[in-house]
Amino acid sequence: MSFFVFAQSLVKKFGATQVLYVFLLGLMPLSRFVFPKVKTRTTALLIHLTYGISMCLFLFQQRILFAIGFALIMFPFLDKKPSFVFAFGFVINSIIHIYHMFFGPKQWSMEITGTCLCIFQKIISVSYNIYDGKQRKLGKKPHEAYEFFALDEKPTILEWFSYCFTAYGGTTGPFYEYRVFIEMITCHERKPIPNDSIHTKKSIQRYLGSFLWAGITLLSFKFANYNSYFSEFYLSKPYIIRNLLMCIYTIFQLVRYFTAWYAVEAGLYQLGICENPSISFDSVSNLSIIDVLKSDSLSAWIQNWNHTTHLFWKKYLFMRIKNAGYGTTIAFYSVFIASAVWHGFRPIYYLFLFDSFIAMMLDKRVRQYNFGNSKYIAITKNVIVVYIMLGATSSWWYSTAESYFYVRNTFLWLPQILSLVLLVITKIIPPPTKPKVQ
Repeated sequence: MSFFVFAQSLVKKFGATQVLYVFLLGLMPLSRFVFPKVKTRTTALLIHLTYGISMCLFLFQQRILFAIGFALIMFPFLDKKPSFVFAFGFVINSIIHIYHMFFGPKQWSMEITGTCLCIFQKIISVSYNIYDGKQRKLGKKPHEAYEFFALDEKPTILEWFSYCFTAYGGTTGPFYEYRVFIEMITCHERKPIPNDSIHTKKSIQRYLGSFLWAGITLLSFKFANYNSYFSEFYLSKPYIIRNLLMCIYTIFQLVRYFTAWYAVEAGLYQLGICENPSISFDSVSNLSIIDVLKSDSLSAWIQNWNHTTHLFWKKYLFMRIKNAGYGTTIAFYSVFIASAVWHGFRPIYYLFLFDSFIAMMLDKRVRQYNFGNSKYIAITKNVIVVYIMLGATSSWWYSTAESYFYVRNTFLWLPQILSLVLLVITKIIPPPTKPKVQ
């Protein structure tokens, strides 16, 4: 039996998510017992690359060639003009997505396209980091948000591939810049972090938390999936109850990501990368499902969900467009469109734009009102935000246009209708006070 046949049979038997999780569970022990004891940076790089490639081979078999090809094609261009790298990277990323749109699975699945999304982020960030380093050499000090991450030289091919394929976020996120990766591969040059440090405590919390989300994820596979919307249990309920069940099902779907993110962050924190004052825990964390559900505005939800990807688009597109002299509106919609195309070309991503656009328009209007600071108002705002965003993302994992319309039809599009009604109300009733500066 060849390795690829064995890997494919393993994934088919246990599931891609379960195989991925087993690999990710090894990250925190690697951080705690292996990386602090390596002798050289090269050894650390080889461990990152070997472990990450092994994980990808088990998950994707021959399809790993898409990601390897993407990283290899873009390597010679990393130190070229960032706008060119951005455009060229988008083209390659889109070709990979289009191929998988026709030949990949129709429903939510662990796919090599996810790894390519992460590699795209690294391509763009490294390109801009090198550009900022060149500007610094010319005596032009980069913006303070870019200063620490600027690079004086292009990574070597080994460094680049280790950064792209490390199991510490290489396939799942969270996203972090290459300068953070340098802190990871040089942890052996620092004193090991003590057992009572905040880094160890946060690492253990994330590690144990990943088991909780793993258990909930296993339940979600059985009780909160696309078939749940066809079940007699769901369809026999009144529409109000269906909306409540939709929220529960969607939350079950959301926590799938935190299973992986928590395991990765446990390894990151154990490496002591946040001992550097320029690297905060929040800058390399995708936060928690509690942070997402506590969002008090629609924009806060989008910022809290996949937090590091939000930071990526903010730092490497929104701020760059603003710094180039363009207005906030152009920067905002550029991010909106680029993020959609970056995700791929399945119908669900573009149908979802309707929900997102209405939500953003509503959020912009609501922020002009001063509702006071009462606890009742705060709870009401939070409930409305959570309900609208869960309704918007309810069919995100099912990919097809049919699923988009079917799922929403079962709960009468009530979250979307609520968004439109509130938007109309804010258009009719002007803000009673002077708009707050945001």
